[in-house]
Amino acid sequence: MLLSDIVKHAAKQFEKVGIDSAVADAELLAGHVLGLSRGGVQAACISGAEISAAEADSIVISYGRRLAREPLQHITGVAYFRNLELQVGSGVFIPRPETELVAQLAINELQKLASPVAVDLGTGSGAIALAMATEVPGCTVFAVEKSAEALIYSQKNFEKYGFAPLETPILERFETLSAKYAGGGEILKETFKLNDQGDRLLGLRFDLTVPLARFVGMNPNLKMPFKRYEIGR
Repeated sequence: MLLSDIVKHAAKQFEKVGIDSAVADAELLAGHVLGLSRGGVQAACISGAEISAAEADSIVISYGRRLAREPLQHITGVAYFRNLELQVGSGVFIPRPETELVAQLAINELQKLASPVAVDLGTGSGAIALAMATEVPGCTVFAVEKSAEALIYSQKNFEKYGFAPLETPILERFETLSAKYAGGGEILKETFKLNDQGDRLLGLRFDLTVPLARFVGMNPNLKMPFKRYEIGR
């Protein structure tokens, strides 16, 4: 079977169901199955390349998923965002072009600061957090995600860009929290407190700065920038 025939047929079917990027999607999905770039697929089509029955079946399956309006990036498992190549799938939003504008606005503001700190709530794939972390030298980024499904992709993407895992307990000695939030009576009043078996007063921490500061302080020879992602346990 000619690769060009199956790609052209798929593009027509995509157009019928209202997929705007019909040709691009058909070429990208074929390339995903065959291990080719979009340009590679275009070159193969022009040269009259043939594909095996097994390859055709795999391409048709991916086309069927797209016809059912499954996002292209969920099928290929990859989304591109600024200078990042991110793993994505069910459970995370696909970064959109306008999201790049949001990231640029954040980056512009962070670059004005001497010691910038940023928080990305609901980080999902980690797109915005990683953009800030990789494009603003010396920036400290806290990326927060509560969805177990999304966290899988957050971890994969942070590790891909050199961030090693760091696990710290979600309980902290209350005296440590009190020292940090001295003067923050309202914060301390709302902190959940309990005693452990040694009758030490503990508090449920709600940020990452205490354990990260301790880790850095106990490891003076750490290479900077300090690249870790943290999961409270």
